[in-house]
Amino acid sequence: MRHRAGRWPSRFVIAGLVLLAMWTAGCTPHVLDVDIAQERLDVATPPLDGSHTVAQSFVPQYANLSEIELLPAVYESPGQGTLTLHLHSLRAGGTELATQTVDVARISHNVPLRFSFPSQHDSAGTSYELRAEGEPGVRVGFWYNSINAYGDGQLQLDGRYQAGDLRFITRSRYDLGMATREAQALLDSARLAVPLVALLLLPGGILWAYLNPGTGGDPIANLAMRLALSLAAVPVALLWSTVLGIRWDRTLCLAAFAAMAVCGAAYLLRRQIRGRAIWLGRGYRSSTVVMVMVLALTLLLRFAQIRKLVLPAWVDSNQHALVTELVAMHGQVPQSYEPLLPVQAFAYHFGFHADLAAFHWLSGLAIPQAMLLLGQVLNAASALMAYLLTRRLTGRRVAAIAAAVVVGLVSFLPAYYVSWGRYTQLTGLLLLPPTMVAAMDWLEAKRPDHRLLIVAGLLNAGLFLTHARVTIFGICFLVVYLLFETFGHWRQHAGRGMVFELWRRGAMLGLLALGLSGPWLVQIARVIYGVLRAAGGSLRGDASYNAFPWEFLYIARNRQLLVLAGLG
Repeated sequence: MRHRAGRWPSRFVIAGLVLLAMWTAGCTPHVLDVDIAQERLDVATPPLDGSHTVAQSFVPQYANLSEIELLPAVYESPGQGTLTLHLHSLRAGGTELATQTVDVARISHNVPLRFSFPSQHDSAGTSYELRAEGEPGVRVGFWYNSINAYGDGQLQLDGRYQAGDLRFITRSRYDLGMATREAQALLDSARLAVPLVALLLLPGGILWAYLNPGTGGDPIANLAMRLALSLAAVPVALLWSTVLGIRWDRTLCLAAFAAMAVCGAAYLLRRQIRGRAIWLGRGYRSSTVVMVMVLALTLLLRFAQIRKLVLPAWVDSNQHALVTELVAMHGQVPQSYEPLLPVQAFAYHFGFHADLAAFHWLSGLAIPQAMLLLGQVLNAASALMAYLLTRRLTGRRVAAIAAAVVVGLVSFLPAYYVSWGRYTQLTGLLLLPPTMVAAMDWLEAKRPDHRLLIVAGLLNAGLFLTHARVTIFGICFLVVYLLFETFGHWRQHAGRGMVFELWRRGAMLGLLALGLSGPWLVQIARVIYGVLRAAGGSLRGDASYNAFPWEFLYIARNRQLLVLAGLG
C-alpha cells in the first residue's frame, strides 16, 4: 500500500508537466501553415463598389486549404456596405465552396483580411478561384502586383484577364494526422535508417561496449552517450588518419562501418552466450517507452519542418556544404579551401562536416540532402541529451523526461536551427551535455577508472573539433565545477589529498583531450599566427558585431519558459 501511495506524487507531477507543456505550446491541436505566399504589390484595385470586381485563380500545393489572406487598400475611408468573398472550385466546374461577408467598417488600410472556411481536404493540386465583390458605397480595394508574380494562376479585373497577381497568402491546416500521413511517406526512404543508425550508433556503441565504463543502467542515458561518442569519434578518426596520410572515400568508409557492424554483432552474440540480458530491466521500461514516444514525436515534427525544403536553408548551410565537399573530395581534413575557393588557410571546425561526409558516403545521398536529413535527426537528438544531463544532475527520470519535452516539443530552439542553418553549433551543443556528464563521472569516481577518462577525453576532443565557441562553454563548466568541488572538499575538511587528486584528474582529462586534438590545434595556431602578422597584431572587431541581442530572449515561447525557469 505504501508502494502504491508513493506513485501518486509522481502522477500529479507528470499531470502538472503535461498541463505546463500544453500551456507553453499554446494548446493548439493544429497550425495554419503558409502554402502560397504571393506578397509582391505595387498597385491597388479600384474600390469594389458594385461596379468593379476582382478574381484570382491559384493551385495549392498541400491538402487542407483553410484560409486566404488579402491586403485591403482603403480609399480615404472604408465607406459603407459589405464586401463578399467567394471561393470556387475550378475542377468542379466553378462550384462555390465557401463565402464570407465582411462589414467594410471593420476593415483597416494595410491590415490583412483573412477569409476562413472549412478545410478543403483534397486541395493539393486542385485549381481554385477567389472572387471579391462589394456593395455600392464601398471604398475598399485590394493590393496586387501589376507584373505576373505567381505562375499557377491569373488575375481578373472586372471579368477581364490581365497581367499581374493579387497580393495573397493561402494557409493549410496542418495537424497531427497530416504529419503522420507525411511520416508514412518517409517509409519509402526507410533504407536511410540503416546508414543513420550505423553513423550515430556503431562507432560509439563499439567503444562503449568494449570500454564498458559502467556508469549506470539507464538505457536512454546510455543511448545518448553512445550517440555522442559516435559523433566525436568520426572527426577524431579523420584528424589522425590525415596525420597518417590515409585518404577516405566511400569504399573505405563502407568497409570500416561493415567491420564495426561485425564487431557489434560479435559482442551481442557473446553477451547472449554468456547469458547476460540485452533487454530492458523492469524498472526502466515505463520511462523508456515514454522517452521513445517523446523522441519519435520530436523527430516527426522536425521532419515536418523540412517537408517544403529542397535545399538546406540560410547562408550557413552553403558554407557547411562547401566544407563537407572538401572533406569528401580530399578524404582528409582540408588544408585549404582550394580548389573550390581561392583561400589558402583552413581553420574552421570540421566535426559536423566529417560526420556529414561519412553519412554522405554511407547513404549515397547528395551532400545538401544528406545535410537536411542528418541535421534534423541531430536536432531531435537534442531532447535526448537534455534527458541525459538532467538525469545525471537530478537523478530523477520524471525531471529528465520533462527536460526532453521542453527541448524537443516546446522551446523555439533548437528547432530554429533548421532555418538558421548553423548545424555545426547545433552539433556542438548536442555534444556538450554528454561531455559534461563524462567529465563529472571521471572526476567523481571513487577510484581512478581510465575507461571513464578515455570516454571523457574523446568527447572533449570531439567537441573541440566540432565547435570552438561551445568548447569554451565546456571549459567554463569544467573550471567552475573544479572550483566548486574544491570549495566543497575544503568545507568538509577532506584534506589536501582529495583536492590534489581532483585537480590531477582534471589535468589528465585536459592533457588527453589536447593530445587527441593536438594536430588540429597546431594547424589553428599556425593560421592565427599568420592572420595576426597580416593584421598587425590585432584582431579587434566592431563592438556592435559582438553586442548581445537581448530581444531574442523573448522570442516565441521564451517568456513562458523564463517564468518557469525563474520559479524553478
